Parts: sequence; C-alpha cells; structure tokens
Amino acid sequence: MNTTVVYPHPRMANEPDMPPGTELMRDATNNRIDEFSDLHQVLVPKPSDDLEDPLNWSFPRKIVTVIVQALYVLFSILPTLSIAPVTPIFLAEFHTDEGTVSLFLGVAVITLGYMNFILVPFSNIFGRRATCLITAAIVIGGNIWLALARGVGSFLGARVFNAIGAAANETVMVQVIADIFFLHERGQWMGVYFAAYFLGCFVGPIIAGNMAQALGWRSFFWLCTGVSSLNFFSVLFFFPETKYHRKMSSPDSTEDQNSSADAKGQDLGVTSAPYPNAVSSLLRDIVTPVYILGFPIIAWTVFVVEASANTLLAMNLTQSPVFAAPPYHFTPGEVGFVNFAFVVGGMIGLITAGPLSDWVAKRLTVRNNDLREPEMRLWAMVPYFAVMVLGCIVIILGYHNQWPWQAIVAFGYTCIGLQVIALPTIAVAYAVDCYKPISGEILVICTVFKNTVGFSMAYWVQDLTPANAVLVLFATNAGACLLGIPIYFFGKRLRRFSQNSAVHLMENVM
Repeated sequence: MNTTVVYPHPRMANEPDMPPGTELMRDATNNRIDEFSDLHQVLVPKPSDDLEDPLNWSFPRKIVTVIVQALYVLFSILPTLSIAPVTPIFLAEFHTDEGTVSLFLGVAVITLGYMNFILVPFSNIFGRRATCLITAAIVIGGNIWLALARGVGSFLGARVFNAIGAAANETVMVQVIADIFFLHERGQWMGVYFAAYFLGCFVGPIIAGNMAQALGWRSFFWLCTGVSSLNFFSVLFFFPETKYHRKMSSPDSTEDQNSSADAKGQDLGVTSAPYPNAVSSLLRDIVTPVYILGFPIIAWTVFVVEASANTLLAMNLTQSPVFAAPPYHFTPGEVGFVNFAFVVGGMIGLITAGPLSDWVAKRLTVRNNDLREPEMRLWAMVPYFAVMVLGCIVIILGYHNQWPWQAIVAFGYTCIGLQVIALPTIAVAYAVDCYKPISGEILVICTVFKNTVGFSMAYWVQDLTPANAVLVLFATNAGACLLGIPIYFFGKRLRRFSQNSAVHLMENVM
C-alpha cells in the first residue's frame, strides 16, 4: 500500500498559543490531514534529508533495534526482584534475618536509580551503543559474582555491582524510542519498554523460586550470566547507534541545511563519537534531572511512575510472608508462580495502553481542529486507574481476611500487573511529548525517585501487616492518578510557563 508522507504545517511566528508539545497537524498547504487514513501520516518531528537519520530508517531496521533493546532491558533486570521467593533459603544459607535479606533488594534498587545520573550523560556524550556494551559487560561480571558469593557482605557487593550495569535499562531504551520514532508512534513503543522492564521483574521471581527449589539458588544467577552474555553480543552485532547530532532549523532553511550536511558528511550522521563540549554536557546532564523536577508536568509524571511501580514492589515484598505462611503454606517455587498473574496483566497493558493513548490523542486532535495537545493522552489513564483501584481493594481485603489465593492472585495481582505497564506508559509518553529533548533526563528523575522510595520500603514494609503495606501504596497510587485531573486542565498553561526554558534547546547541543 502506498503511503504519502506529509509534514506538519510549519509554525508561523504569529500563531498564538503554541507552547512546546502543541502541534498543528496539517500539511504544508494548510490542508487538514486525516490521521486515520492509510494514505497520509503526519510526521513530527520532521526528519532531516540524511538517510542515516534514525527517523529515516526502514521499519524493519527500527524493529530490530527495538527488539535488541527490549531483550537488553528484560534480561538485565531479571535478577533485580528475584529475591522475594528465595527469602527462606537465603535466611538459612546466610544465617541472617529478614531485614538483611530485604537489603539484597534495597541496595540493588537504590543503585539502579542513582547510577543514571552518570549513565544518561554518558549516553548523551558517547552514544547509546557504547553505553549498552559497557553496562552489559558489567552485568555479566555482576551475575558471576552473585553466583559465587559466599557471605552476606559479598552478596550485597555483587548486587550493587550488578545494578551498576543493569541501571542502563531504566533510561536508555526511552532515549532510543525518542531517537527513532515519531510523535504518533511513541505511545505504543513506550508500552513495549515498560512491558520489557516489568516482564523481567515479573519473570525473575518465577524462575528464581523454582530453580532455587530444584537446583539451588546459585543456578539462577548462572542462568542470568548466560542471558546477559547473549545481551552483550546482540548489542554488539545488531544494535546501531541511534544518537543523531542534528541542528534544529527553521522550515525555510532547507537548502542551507542540505549544503551544511554535504560539507560535514559523517559528522552530521549517527555516531558514537564524544561531543567537543563533553565536560559541559556532562555537568549539564547531571544537573538537569534535578532541575526539571521543578516542572509540574514532570513532577507529576515522576509521582505516577513511582507510585505505580512501588505498588508492584509492595506485592513483591509481601507475597512470601503471606503465601509461605498459614493457611497457604506455599513452597518457594509456588510463591514464584504467583508472579505469572503479573505477566498476564502486563501483557494486557502492553497490548492496550500505548495504542489506546495514541488513538485517543488522534481522535481528540481531529475534534480540536487538527491541533494536537499532549494532554489528550491523559484520558486513556481512566480505565487503568479503575483497574488499579479494584485490584488493590481485592488484595488488601484478601490479605486481611485470608481469602482464597485464587482471588488475590488471579484477579488482584493481574490488575496490578496491568496498571504497572499502563499508567507509567501513558504518563511518560505525555512528558516526553512535552519535553522531548530531555527524554533521558525525565526517566532519570523518575527512576531515582521511584527507586529511592523503593529502597526505603525495604525498611518499613516489614513493620506493617501485608494488608496495611499495600494500603499505603494504594493511597499513594490513587493520589498520583487523581492529580492528573488538574494536569489535564492546566497542562498547556504549565507548558507555556516553561516554554522559554533552556531544556527545549538541548537538542541543539546534544
């Protein structure tokens, strides 16, 4: 089927009320574009004339890139939440208490967050490919260390070292999505990222619990060593650099841009070479994640991601105390299997969340005289908010009243798996629509905040009953989602307040 590619009508200086994120979805002749037609598709941002611009890559090349990144994310995060079903075995193996075993998770979570203050600047300076290769090698070493650890101190050190490498899965794929996909495509691919990330979190405990019971817990980390080695070679052979050094230009400067591209040749193409101003870029990228937390839209996105993800973490921390105890008496393998419900919910979230948010935004764009607002995505959060509420209520009541495990797991855990993919997918896609040049930094501050709270949970969740622990996270999650109402109504005004911020110019120098 032939497809006619059209670009958004260039913004005129006298066009009112067009803060960053707002796009006029019309072609160059100011004709309306039917975004649901197979004959036309508006491309935002407008790609360059360079064939090596990742926006111009063929669809199969983009798909291979995404698959490699998704596998990288899934395999590198695999060991992170694997501790929960193996807790009784670690208690006996290391002769320690539950608080110390909780730290096995906590130190990994906190390292995953704060390492991105280094990894995102490194990725912006040296490229996505170099970052993934180095971190994949670190993950291999970390998994070997975990498999060989003989004491609590050694195991904690191995968890930290492993997380240093695995931290790249928190941010790099989102940068890659912003590098190679257009505005109308990002929602569904953001869903692929969160699905890969949380699928690794879901599957890790399933595999770890059963391997620990049948073959010993060290066998799980040897398996992780194998799949992380596969990661390294898949990145080495199949992952091209996606970081593209482009200069933003006005629509009427096409000829100048083309002549400049001819003169500079490969310097304007995709490259892993460091920037000339690497030091200033490094300092800027370290400071930016903290600075942008003052933007209400980004602060809200951070809150949604943290609350949604740590609602899942609450289930991870409470599942062993609940299901290994009376009246359930689950073995470590059976505790691991309850995480299959998260997988089912996550797959539903993957299939529906991104496409739904894109579809809703397109429909509302047509109704809004072809003016696309990022806030249009937020309507898609409503059904997933309802799912989250129902799931949490069932789990809280089920924990407290010791309901049959089928109700808690088959319904409650499935709902939590669905919401942990859907809510962050929509919130992050919205934030990236508003502040595309700092997509990596957005994920950094989301990760840091999410993982800092997650680290603290290793200390206080054990002091509450499982039902009360989930109740705290349910209240946080509901509050974060409900704050989306004022964000929807005042989001454009908030974007207008920040439209002169330097963050919108970072793509010029990144």
